[in-house]
Amino acid sequence: HNRAGKGLGVQLFHSIEALKTYVEGPTFEEPVDGITLIQEYILSPESYITRCEFVGGNFVYAVKVDTSEGFELCPADVCQIGDLF
Repeated sequence: HNRAGKGLGVQLFHSIEALKTYVEGPTFEEPVDGITLIQEYILSPESYITRCEFVGGNFVYAVKVDTSEGFELCPADVCQIGDLF
């Protein structure tokens, strides 16, 4: 799902065949905005990313986000739902 960079619905596939099986299978959901984004996974030696925000081509901020528990990467406290989900 292409939802404001939160990582919702992001999945890791270890082969093109696994991706093809998913896309052609019953659990694939067409994105609301029509965009299916595919990115290469690069294993990092550290369990974090640095997310940078730019507005109008100008740097606004950078934040270090923990990736040790998966791809849902909303760094704001309001996104931390714990066991509510």
